[in-house]
This record gives sequence, structure tokens and C-alpha cells, in this order.
Amino acid sequence: MSALDTILKWISPILSPFNDLPTHLNAMQQNHLDSVKSFHGNTTALMAAPALLERFSGPAADVSLQFTEDFVISENLISGVAAPVAEVATATTTCATEVETAAETLAAAAEGESTVLEAAAALDIASVAQAGLDPVTDIPGIILTVIAGALIIGALVTFGWAIYDAVKAWEKIIHANDQPYSNPPKVNPVQPPQNSLTDTQEQLAEKLFKDFGHLGLSLDDIRAIIANNPNLTEAQLRALLSRYADVIAKNPTLVKNHGALAVFQMFIALSSYDPAHGGNYATRTPVATLDDLLAGTEEAEVEIGVMEQGKAAWPFVPSTDPSYEATDGNGQKWDVKGYRTVDTNGNAFDPERAIQKMQKDFNKGENVILDTRKLTQKEIDDLQRVLKRDGQDNRVIWWPDEPTPPAPPTPPAQPTPTNKPTP
Repeated sequence: MSALDTILKWISPILSPFNDLPTHLNAMQQNHLDSVKSFHGNTTALMAAPALLERFSGPAADVSLQFTEDFVISENLISGVAAPVAEVATATTTCATEVETAAETLAAAAEGESTVLEAAAALDIASVAQAGLDPVTDIPGIILTVIAGALIIGALVTFGWAIYDAVKAWEKIIHANDQPYSNPPKVNPVQPPQNSLTDTQEQLAEKLFKDFGHLGLSLDDIRAIIANNPNLTEAQLRALLSRYADVIAKNPTLVKNHGALAVFQMFIALSSYDPAHGGNYATRTPVATLDDLLAGTEEAEVEIGVMEQGKAAWPFVPSTDPSYEATDGNGQKWDVKGYRTVDTNGNAFDPERAIQKMQKDFNKGENVILDTRKLTQKEIDDLQRVLKRDGQDNRVIWWPDEPTPPAPPTPPAQPTPTNKPTP
């Protein structure tokens, strides 16, 4: 056995755990990094989903997003690049290298002292390494035993101090990382919305219940409507509540699947917060005038209607962008177009002009719901023909009814041959 082999065998209780530890640390670091990355990616993707962006807003959403970012930052402080786990792994590898270098130096100087080295090996330092060795806590004890043996054998004094210096440098890094790392900050609880009404709102709820309870609305239903739409005026609420029976009767499938109150609450939301008329659903700022609200109820009837027919996904979330009305449950944006035979400016319906306006919506990724109740059948047919011609007929929903496909043009009549007289 060479001098170097003898020395390496003698100090194996130190080198073995030092050589194994970086492998475990690196694997642990990578697993931790992958987990944090996956958590961050999944959470970010969830928060960024179009349907959720408009539904999940306010203080609770802000806290959730901030908590996610704080968590990722605090975890990266532990296992990121140059973080404690990586630093300890690097320091451990460096320490093992320094000890092996010292062993090589000693072996070169002591090739003729094999008897002394064999005697050192006989100290059987490995006996101090018990099963279940913990490198961080047990290695220093092994090191001191090795150093004591080295000091007894005068030829190994230099080697002993080389080991000592290398390991002390390692211990310094280990203990430098003993400081506790801050956990993600505790979340300040967000106060849930108050279900109770003010005295004024409660009085209004009782008044409205007396006038509209016969339609099927309970007092608690009206309380919930007021709580969810606190800025609607009494006149606006009355205009909306008067539509309750009609909305519920026309949409039995939605009522069965989601409940009458949920369907009517959506009708109110789609009617009352049109951003093109000063509304904002996010802040519950209703449209400015009763006329604007009544116009909104017409569009809301269309939007609820296409969901009832299964042509668009529940639920519709009112937009805060004036260019479109709402986003459906699949994240698709929808704009409602209600054309007339003669518009409010006295202009006759023109399918070419209509498709030009719709093309602006299509270019922004929005689809269109066509309310055809105020068009003649010929105007509907002309509009359908133009949409098919431009390849955009798959970007629209027709309401209340899908138009009948236009009949193919009738071929021109062939002239009837005449019989020539026989000569």
C-alpha cells in the first residue's frame, strides 16, 4: 500500500462524509428549486387566467398575489444560486479537496516512512464514526481525534494542522448559515364583505320586498341584490326588479343549473355596469342614467339568452373595457351588436358597413353576438351572406334564432326550343 493510500484510508472517516454530502445537498437543492418553481408557475398561471382576472380582484386577490411572491423570494433565499444550501455544498467540496491535497503533500514527503504511517493507520480512527453519522454535527469530533493522533506522531504535525485549517474554514461557513431565515410574512386577514345592510338599505329592502315579493323574490334575495349592488339607485333597482319574472321564465335551464337568484344577479350585473356609458363593474359604479340602464337590460337579455341556449359558457363577467360587453366562462370576449332597419341617426341598415365594424372586434380577438330582433328577414339574409363571403360567420352567434341558410340561387330559365316547320 502506498503512503498516499495509507493516509487516505486513515482519514476516510472525514473524507467519505465530506465527499457524499455535496451530492445529497445538490439533489435536495434541485428538488426544492423545482418545487418552488412549479408552485410559482402554477399560481401565476392561475392568477393570469382571463376568466379569473376579472372575477378575482380586490384586497383578497392582492394579498394572494403578494403572498405568492414573498413565499418564492424567501424560499429562493434558502436554495437559490449562492444561497445557503449551495454554499454549504461548495464549501464541503472545497474542504475535501484541501484535505486530499494535504494528504498528497504529506505522502510525497513521507514515502520512506511507511512504518510511521502504518502505525498511524493502526489508530483506527474509523471507529469513532458510528452508524447514522451526521456530517454537520459529528465530523468535528472525528476531526479532533484525527488531529490528536497526528500530533502524537511528530511526522504528521503539519498534516494535522492542514486538516484543522481546512475543516475550521468549512465550519465557519456552516455556522454562518445557522442564522434563521425569515419565513414569508404573515398575511393580514382581509375583512370579508359585510352581509348586513345599513339602516337605510334595510328600509329600502323591506320597501322593495312589499312591491316585488309577489314575483317570487324573498326579502333575503332583495337584501343580497342590494348588498352586491350598493350604488344602484332605488329607481334603477325598481326597473331591474320589474324584469325578474320575465328573466326567470325565459331561462329555465340556467335557473335549474345555477339557481334563480344567481341568474338574476348576473342579469343585473350585465345590465348595470356598461363601461361605454360610464359604468364600472369592478368598482360597482352603475351607468349614469335610467335610459342607459334600460338599454343595458336589452343587451343583458341577449347575453343571458345565448347562455341559456348553450351557445356561450356560463358565467358572463361584465367587462370594464368599453370595446366589448363581457367575458364568458371559457375566457372568450363578446360584444353585442343590435342592428336596426333604420338606426337612431336615420341611416338604413347596410351589411357592408356592419361587417366593417365587426371586423374591428374580430381583430382584437372578440367575437360578436348579433341581436337580430329589429332587422327584417332580408337584412338578416344579407348580413349572413356578407359574413360567409368574408369567412367570419364562425365568429358570431345569432340571437334569438340562427338564420336559415340562404337558398342557392335559382338558375336562369332556359329558353324553350321551338319546333321548326317541316319543309
